[in-house]
Amino acid sequence: QMHRTVMGGFPDFKAEERDRVLFRVDTNPRSQQINLLVQSEGEPAFASLTSDSDYCVSDPLWKEFKPVLHSGQQRYFRLRANPTVKSSGKLLGLLKEEQQQEWLSRKAGLGGFRVDSLSVTDEGMRKDTKRVQETSIEMSFLSVLFEGILEVLEPDMFLETISSGVGRGKGIGFGLLSIAPAGRNL
Repeated sequence: QMHRTVMGGFPDFKAEERDRVLFRVDTNPRSQQINLLVQSEGEPAFASLTSDSDYCVSDPLWKEFKPVLHSGQQRYFRLRANPTVKSSGKLLGLLKEEQQQEWLSRKAGLGGFRVDSLSVTDEGMRKDTKRVQETSIEMSFLSVLFEGILEVLEPDMFLETISSGVGRGKGIGFGLLSIAPAGRNL
């Protein structure tokens, strides 16, 4: 339902195009306010969420994000992910923190960055329902919040990683890699 709601802000979106729409629901640790962070190539049209609905408590804010990155630069990061491996044709969640850290290190190596410091929070299982024809299928996804400091190694590759997301489950709120200057938390 959240995916459907977010995608309502992109009426001209074509799934076969390269552009991705990523989202993550965060809770501000100080105020406990719930925020929906959406990342896209273009500006969303969220008028349908603010008129005649209870989705938003305030008008959505939008800003262009064009980071200037260079090799060796450090950034604070946050990533909610579904760390998995494929084994015998099945996806398996990585339950141990050491496995989760290794998963993120592999993704970092492929994504143009290196993790310098890391906090891992196991958020348990997330449930979702997928409709296939007349049937509803219950699905469970391991949710892990990664936060810390990363170092940019390959700026162009890293920007592509930010744009395309990290890992599986992007349609249910996983994969959005957000960054901020190293001295500032997200």
